[in-house]
Order: sequence, then structure tokens, then C-alpha cells
Amino acid sequence: MLHELRTPVTMILTPLQKLTANRYDEDTDSELQSMQKNAVKVVSLLDKSMNVDRIVDDGNDIKFREINFIKYLYNLLSIFRYQSRMANVEMSFHSDQDSLPIWVDRTRFDEVLMNLISLVLKNTYSGGTVDLDATSDGKYAYINIKNTGNSFSDDYLAHLFDLYRRADSAGASSENNVELFLCKEIVNQHKGTIKIVNRQDCEGVRITIQMPLGNSHIPKHRLTSRANLLDETWNFVNSENKGEEENDDATENSPRKYSIVAIDEYPDICRYLQTLLSPNFNVTTFTSPNEGLQAAITDTPDLVIAEVMMSDMDGITLVKLLKSNSNTAHIPVLLLTALPGEEVRVQGLLTGADAIISKPFNEEELILNCKNLIKSRSRLASHIKEMQITKDNLHPIELQSNNDLLMQKVIETINERISDPELNVEILADAIGISRVHLHRKIKEITGSSPGKYIRSIRLNQAAQLLRGEKKNISQISYSVGYSNPSVFSTAFRQFFGMSAKDYQKRYSGSEEPESGRQQPQPKPQQSNS
Repeated sequence: MLHELRTPVTMILTPLQKLTANRYDEDTDSELQSMQKNAVKVVSLLDKSMNVDRIVDDGNDIKFREINFIKYLYNLLSIFRYQSRMANVEMSFHSDQDSLPIWVDRTRFDEVLMNLISLVLKNTYSGGTVDLDATSDGKYAYINIKNTGNSFSDDYLAHLFDLYRRADSAGASSENNVELFLCKEIVNQHKGTIKIVNRQDCEGVRITIQMPLGNSHIPKHRLTSRANLLDETWNFVNSENKGEEENDDATENSPRKYSIVAIDEYPDICRYLQTLLSPNFNVTTFTSPNEGLQAAITDTPDLVIAEVMMSDMDGITLVKLLKSNSNTAHIPVLLLTALPGEEVRVQGLLTGADAIISKPFNEEELILNCKNLIKSRSRLASHIKEMQITKDNLHPIELQSNNDLLMQKVIETINERISDPELNVEILADAIGISRVHLHRKIKEITGSSPGKYIRSIRLNQAAQLLRGEKKNISQISYSVGYSNPSVFSTAFRQFFGMSAKDYQKRYSGSEEPESGRQQPQPKPQQSNS
């Protein structure tokens, strides 16, 4: 029934959003905004009601896994840093333990703490405090949340977790009843307890959640391991790297790790991301957006992760700068945000962000997004590298995208002018009819190499074909592929193929491809900007 109500309300809201984007007279604008606000509220209430049904009905589908409660709380609190700063409220977290393992359904427990902290924050005075602490007595874990703010009436506290009681207390609303009902239901599913009381030492409330330690209270079939999903992710990392050219300092059996630059102005979040991702990615973290941006430009990592709300430079601006720089435009960017609503998500995507995840993020969701973003770019680059880059092999290629069409034009133009030693990205861009900056960005994005390196690879592959098939001396061949200095050609050829042009010609002369049973020498690993 609720699903049937939500669909028509959503269909009312969609055209309203389009109407409110336009400007009319003041009265009409005000009425449209009021209609949109109330439609959004109806959708929100329907979603909350459906969530109640889902939580209550699907209790048997709950899945528990072990988390470090201390690190989890640090991550969760980062979501509210911006809101607390705007509300002039000081938030703090204390614990006498570095590690406190408990078993929870992470997605559902996120709902509990998000709702409770939001409720407390809304009812805290400007200039007040919200304090959290986590303790353990060896049998149970306890989290206490207290604030300086509005207290609740005794009548309201007596019916705090009732689903359909109308709010009558300062700072409370009817939506709070739904949220608090959900909190208690989820905590009960975890075999825990929740209590909310007024503080005795000052105005405000104190919330205490008690959670059992260990997993003996949980049916075996509801236990799950984070490793199951992460093993699949790490298998991706190894399989995608298998057969790739490795860095000079890498061993044959040690494929390179993909690199990530993570930027968040809070050191505890940086440490959390480092701990979460570093087992299988090379992660460098920065609390300064400017330093993180410079590192991305200099090191060109495989992925950039950044928080949207940062004081020195927000994440949206960071995306703009990365996507407008030809050295970093190809790098996927994943934004993290604690801001509510769709506006920031739409703005981030319009700016060029490749993905946006809301805090508190699910660890698996973050890791899988990292995997998928890197995997997508890696496969695109591999597809282009596998395209034949000599004239004779261009025709059979089946073109399926604008990128393929662009690269066909690039390859054809390079081959047409391959004997011109002056051929560079400017000349190439003019011949194709696009800007130099755009061409540089697209070649780097698609192939992982700069245009200069890509042109050089085609020159050298064409030279290798000539060495195999024509009775010309090496100097003549070097001139024919655009090298005005045979010595420079010889050096470049040796670096690319791992042997001299003379040795290559001796070994493969007279054959279209290297002899059967012999593997053509592969280019030595080259330093790449990707």
C-alpha cells in the first residue's frame, strides 16, 4: 500500500521541481515552493513508514559482522562536524580503549546512531556541547550520548518509543517518533537495550545504548565475514594487474598496487581510510586539500577520494581543478559527503565527480566503488592499447564508441605523418580539428599515456614492422618513422623493446611477426603518468 502511495506522490514532485526551477511572480514562487516542501515531507514520511515495515518484517534477514566500535564511531562523528560547526555546537568523543569489537548489522546500526545523534544535535543550545563516550565492562559495550540543551517532559519520555504518539515536547516532532521506534527495534534485534533520560546535572538528555560483546547470542546463519566480499575485491586487483607491465622495482610475482590519494581535513578520517584501504591499495592521505591536489597532479594516482565539505577548498572545487587539468582529467574522483539532500550530489556529478557516497559510508560500498571506478578506467585503457596501431591492421577494428572513433583518427593521422620529425600534439590536434588541451586529456584518459609517449610508441612499432619486413638500413628506417637523429632512435628503440634495433632486425628480419615459438620482445616497463 505504501509503495502504491509513494509512486504518484513522486510523480507530483518531479514536475514541481521543474516548475520551482523557473521564476514567476512572488506569490506563485512562494506557493510552488510550499507545494514542493510538503510533497518532499510526504515522501519522507512514506519512506520512514516503509522503513519501519522493512525493519520489523525483515528481522530474520539481519546479518551481523564484527566491527571495531571505536573506529566506527570516529568515522560516524565526522558526518556531523559540519552541522555542529554551523550550529555552534562542540562535539567530542572519549574512550579509554583503542579497540572495542562488537557484532552488528552495519547498515541498520548506522540508522540507530545517525538518528540519535541528529536528535541530540537538533536539541542542543548554540554554544552547547554534545559528548559521546564508549566503554566496556567485559560483557557489554556501552555508548553514552549527552548534550546541553532541551530536556523532555516526563509524559514524552514515558512514551518516547511509541510509534504513533503525537509529539508534545520542546524540540520533538512526529517524525522523531518513527525514528526512535526504529532505533529501539534495531537495538532489540541486536539483543541490546536503549534508554533516554533527562540529565540531572544540567538541562539536556542522556542516551545510553548497551550492546552484548561477542557473537554467542547470534544464530550462526546470521554471522557473516567482511572478508568474503573483500576477497572478491582483492582478486580483482590481482587479476586486473596480471600480465600488466610492472614498475622497475616490482618483482615478477608482485603486481603493482593501484594508488589512491585520499583527502579529508580530519586526521581521524584520514587514518580510518588509510587503515581500510591500504591492505590492497597504495593510499596516501592529506588533511590539506591544496597538498592533496598537488600530489594528484604530481603523482597521477589511479583514484582520488575527497570530502565535499573542507574549509580551505571544498570537494566540488577540487573536482573542477582536477578535471580541468590535462594531467589529472582522466583520474576518477570519488566524493564523500555528510550533507543531506540531492543538491550536493547533483552538483558534484555535474562538476565531473565519478561517484558520490554519503557518510556514514558502508565499508564494502566504498571499497566496491573504488574497485569499479579503477576497473572501468583500466579496461578502457587496455582496450585502446590492444588496438593495432599500424596501417595494415586498422581496417578490421570494429568501432563502438566516440573514443574509438577519436583514436582511429589519431592513429591514421600519426601514420600519415609518421616521417615528420616535427609531429607533436599541437600538429596532431590541428589535423584532427580539436583543441590541443582536449586531445591531450582524451589520449591520457583513454590510453594512460601522454600524447608524446603515444606518438613515440607508434613510431617505434612502425619501425619494428619495417625492421622485420624490409631490407633497409637502420638509419633509413629511423628517418622514415620521424627520427632525424639515428642515435636518438637507437636509444629510444632499445628502451622500448629491450634490445637494439640491429639485434631485433637480425632476429626477426623476413617475418611479419616474430618466429613461431618465439615471443616478441615486450617493451620494458615505462614510467607512466597514469
